[in-house]
Amino acid sequence: MPDKLSDSDKFLARLLIKWWQTATDIKDGDRASLARLRRCSNIAEAVNECAFIGLLGCCGRARENDWVKLALVASVLAYIRGDQGECKRKKEEADEKKSDNSDEYQPPESNARLIGPDADRVDAEDASSALYKIVRFRRLLSVKTVEECQRAFRRLVMLMKGKRIINIEDLVASLLQWSADIAGEEISEKRHLKWVEDYYWNTASYKNSQKMDSV
Repeated sequence: MPDKLSDSDKFLARLLIKWWQTATDIKDGDRASLARLRRCSNIAEAVNECAFIGLLGCCGRARENDWVKLALVASVLAYIRGDQGECKRKKEEADEKKSDNSDEYQPPESNARLIGPDADRVDAEDASSALYKIVRFRRLLSVKTVEECQRAFRRLVMLMKGKRIINIEDLVASLLQWSADIAGEEISEKRHLKWVEDYYWNTASYKNSQKMDSV
């Protein structure tokens, strides 16, 4: 399991999700700021955008590391429209849906599960049903730097849009912990391993391994 977000990262995650929800609002959203962030080819360009400066102002006394995290996540979220992403429902709403029809209610799945194989396979290597093919997934796992992370996750959300509803909270948490440059080697590795587990969870070989572990 990945490390839980630190208190400071939890604050950044809440701030970023609220910003995304506001910016993508159909009536009062800020599409111009999102478009400018999408045009930023690297983190250095993103930190000079008005949207980023506004985010930074909400942080109070932010550390340099927080600057990078904010710019990274915002520049990826800018590619996702409000109807293309989903956040966890409030507990009250979830409880209500469960009581109304527990068979239909399903909380948002992790993004790794959403892009992985959607049917049992003899072997995890045969993941032809996956939205995000194994070669691409392995490239994502090999990402090290923040700049690489920005490019890789932008490609990921572009592929997911229109085909899967992106789990925004999972995406934000993953971005905050993905690159060892900003999260540290141990935390980054745990986050990668969680994505591997979720990606392959529906393959026959993974399920068989889980059965063996339970014996």
